[in-house]
Amino acid sequence: MLILAGLGNPGPRYAGNRHNVGSMTVDQIARRWSFGPERSRFQSLVREGSIETPAGPVRAMTLKPQTYYNDSGNAVGEALKFYTKADARGPGRLPRRDRPGARPLPDEGRRRRSRQ
Repeated sequence: MLILAGLGNPGPRYAGNRHNVGSMTVDQIARRWSFGPERSRFQSLVREGSIETPAGPVRAMTLKPQTYYNDSGNAVGEALKFYTKADARGPGRLPRRDRPGARPLPDEGRRRRSRQ
């Protein structure tokens, strides 16, 4: 399942706001590929469908979190956890030291003294 998350702020007050470009983008993708109707799931408005690729059709879902922008990670995390069984580190995230090209954290490699 390909999850396309379009971030933005919910409600008519923010409709058309530049911060909602992610939300507007997934609406266009869903229209272009004739996704199913919007429904409420994962603290979001969700549409499911299929996208044609050279390798064949791919199941996809658009996700528009109905939380404010700063809290959208909760909604996206719920969907990722459901579809990928993400671990406790966070959905789809690697610890910093495991990311390609990541520099070590300042305290990595040093022993911490125990306080007595």
